[in-house]
Amino acid sequence: LFADASPSPACPVCSGRRYPALEGEGASEVVKLCGRHSVQVAPGGRERPDFDALEERLRRVARVRRSPHLISADLEGVSLTIFADGRCVVRGTGDTARARTLYERYVGR
Repeated sequence: LFADASPSPACPVCSGRRYPALEGEGASEVVKLCGRHSVQVAPGGRERPDFDALEERLRRVARVRRSPHLISADLEGVSLTIFADGRCVVRGTGDTARARTLYERYVGR
């Protein structure tokens, strides 16, 4: 599926070995994950989500898997993986606007 993916010279991680998300840049931003057909939504404040309430809400519209550290839900042709620190990886799209919309619709912040 990603056989043609190669490092992007414009990507700070691929080309510069910088890790902006880990350095605190864009703590409340949406970041396209290079070569992964995924987008990470990192809400400001990193408020821990209520996994019980989130799981209950997502089960109404999606197939949900849960572990102590994350919840994963398949819906609208993508997979949302929500981590205990509030970050979410939206797999199946590279569109940051769509990822943000899905996050706000289903995870809500």
